[in-house]
Amino acid sequence: MRTVYLLLGASAMLAWLAPAEAAKTYQYSERVQHACANDYRAHCGEYGIETSALRFCMNKAGKQLSHGCVNAARRGRSGLAR
Repeated sequence: MRTVYLLLGASAMLAWLAPAEAAKTYQYSERVQHACANDYRAHCGEYGIETSALRFCMNKAGKQLSHGCVNAARRGRSGLAR
């Protein structure tokens, strides 16, 4: 029975934290926005700009991203940072 309470408590904690993580925003530099516009439309257009879901999607697209997008993101790490 104690295990059930622990699992319920852990589930409640995750449910409380998940929306906070999803609501985080990321600011992308103008250089990154310009260089990655086509990649965004091709791979992650269904996600809102400057959201953690977009960041996850772009990271997942990885090797499919254009060299220009990847280079812009590398040049200014702040371009893809929180």
